[in-house]
Amino acid sequence: MNFVDSHCHLDDAQFADDRTAVIERAREAGIKYMLAIGTGDGPPDLEAAVRLADLYPFIYASAGVHPNDAAKVDPGTFNKLVSLLQHPKIKALGEIGLDYHWGVPQETQTLAFIRQLEIAAKARMPVIIHTRD
Repeated sequence: MNFVDSHCHLDDAQFADDRTAVIERAREAGIKYMLAIGTGDGPPDLEAAVRLADLYPFIYASAGVHPNDAAKVDPGTFNKLVSLLQHPKIKALGEIGLDYHWGVPQETQTLAFIRQLEIAAKARMPVIIHTRD
């Protein structure tokens, strides 16, 4: 049986000191593939997960603007995202969605969410949706 971790935040700062060991432990536990969620610290850096995926043949990536980072979007963010989706290791757009817990204005989140759904549809790319409150 093959196991896939379909939602891991390997670029998170909590793994800065032992990221390689975390990945090795996952492999030893039977994880064959990993999907690194590509939201990182949000725009302008949308490539955090891709940089990691490029280092390992069994790690794939997503890219997107998390709702908590929607206020960081600027005019070039979505163009950058469209371009990034052409990377061969990108398998989904996300993690995107709506999260009303932390106080990012709902309208800001909604506009970013809708625009990313449009990009995903045009690219025929699946989405990873985050929703809270």
